[in-house]
Amino acid sequence: GSEVYLSWDISSETDFKCYVLERDSSIITAISTRNTSFYIDTVSPDATYYYEISVKDTSDNISPSSSKNIFVMDVSVLPPSDISISAPSSGRKIKLNWKNPPELKGIRIYRSLSSATVFSVIISTLIPPTTYYTDKNLTDAVTYWYGVRAINYLEGREFFYIEESTNTDVYCEIPQDTLKPQTPQNFKITISTKSSSFLLTWEKVILNENGSTCDDLAGYEIWWTYTGTFIDDDLYKIFPSSDDVSAVHSNLSEGTTYYYKIRAKDVAGNFSAFSSTFSRCYQKIIEVAVKSDDIIVSEFTPNGDGIADTLEISFDLNEPSNSVEVSIYTSTGGVYEVIFSSSSLPQGNYSVSWSPTEISDGSYFIKVFISSTEVFSKKILVKGALQPVEEFNNFPNPFIISKHGNTNLRFKLPQPVNLKIAIFNSVGMLVKTWKIKASELSTYENPSDSGYYQIPWDGKNDSGHRVSSGVYICYIKGQGIDKKTKMVIIK
Repeated sequence: GSEVYLSWDISSETDFKCYVLERDSSIITAISTRNTSFYIDTVSPDATYYYEISVKDTSDNISPSSSKNIFVMDVSVLPPSDISISAPSSGRKIKLNWKNPPELKGIRIYRSLSSATVFSVIISTLIPPTTYYTDKNLTDAVTYWYGVRAINYLEGREFFYIEESTNTDVYCEIPQDTLKPQTPQNFKITISTKSSSFLLTWEKVILNENGSTCDDLAGYEIWWTYTGTFIDDDLYKIFPSSDDVSAVHSNLSEGTTYYYKIRAKDVAGNFSAFSSTFSRCYQKIIEVAVKSDDIIVSEFTPNGDGIADTLEISFDLNEPSNSVEVSIYTSTGGVYEVIFSSSSLPQGNYSVSWSPTEISDGSYFIKVFISSTEVFSKKILVKGALQPVEEFNNFPNPFIISKHGNTNLRFKLPQPVNLKIAIFNSVGMLVKTWKIKASELSTYENPSDSGYYQIPWDGKNDSGHRVSSGVYICYIKGQGIDKKTKMVIIK
């Protein structure tokens, strides 16, 4: 039968005797406990009933009754039929199918790891017309047990009653992934900017061999050999993760050919088919030669004399590169000069010239960068370089001999060197010469300004005669120094 739940407020009658309950004008019970506030009546379903409740006191006086009409509905439900269970080849899933019975409000699914243990509800309500459910994120090779039941319910303002089908049959299945991932595509071998290394690249595997989404990729295996014959040994394998699309193979020998093939692996241990075999002979990504006058050098003298004034930095680029830079660095690690830079450079042979002027003697480093990675460095010793001469001039200029008496040849040197100063007239005739040793320069140093020198000239030539009025050119030369200035002489 069906049940009707009756409830009321507790009576405050001082001489309470009992509650009197009637159904369809017939007394069904009398309850003598004042604090009782409910009663469950068993009736037949699919009928309307008329209930009344009143209070009787100790004198058998009966209060006016409270009444209520109620229709009793049958909420019993039949179990689902044609229940089936299957494990897709992709693994980690189990699919349940069934047919819904009539007069139901939903489906409830139970699961357990044993037919003998308590089943837990994994889905409390699947609303019809749903007739299947896929249980995901399971563990492969584990047996799962399921129960599928129909539910019906009756909902009121102050109550909610659920009826569940009574079928107890259970179903089991073992998820097992047998689906292989696709073979990795677009495998490439390029020379790495890392020393003695290849950079191996490929496209990420996103599909299984049947075209479905590969959502359980575990990683990759790259097999390599230098003999041409692959062996199943972890010493000759590289194991990138599922997120990787590149790997670096290091400690390679120059001039040796290496062979590679790649396959993908999923969480269940299914391997894809191997890719084709790819091979490449290892050579450095760049070969650099530093020469001066066609001779490989580690020092040079850019003093402007036309001999070994220029360094030729030639390089063979064995791999197309996105960014190539050739720079000169000081011995303290700072950039002295960028002499070549390209954002994209094809494989080929290249040459860069460096002819510095006014550079200090000392150690410098020629560095080559590919994609911001240093791939070459060589120390170069600069000796006898063309020295910077600051403010080489004369004062006063114009020089009026009769008025000024002397003009001062003024210049600044970073360091004392042997010097030759010569004055020529407008037709190129030498009129005056000074030869000053480095040890003698202190005689001409400006005492108020270190590093500055001044040499007085009285306007006479080497024979002691005053020169004629006109325009003259004064040269200063020495170890790595070559500078000139123009002066005007007036007698």
